[in-house]
Amino acid sequence: PARTAMYSGFSWARQSLRGLGPNDAFERWAAGVFSGIPESLVVTPLQLVKVRLQAKEHLGRYQNALHCVRTILAEEGAV
Repeated sequence: PARTAMYSGFSWARQSLRGLGPNDAFERWAAGVFSGIPESLVVTPLQLVKVRLQAKEHLGRYQNALHCVRTILAEEGAV
């Protein structure tokens, strides 16, 4: 999922920025900057759940990944 989000974000940003910058290098640079946003939005929550499920201090607290997500959202919120 991480690479899919990154490359999709890069492709979308590159198309959106086409012709706005002074040259092609600027477009690639700006698209690279923007490609990290969707990757972070996808990967960070997945990493949080993975770490919570594997951490010693949380062993037995969560039944499965979905229960972990529900518990985190209920106790800590989405942000």
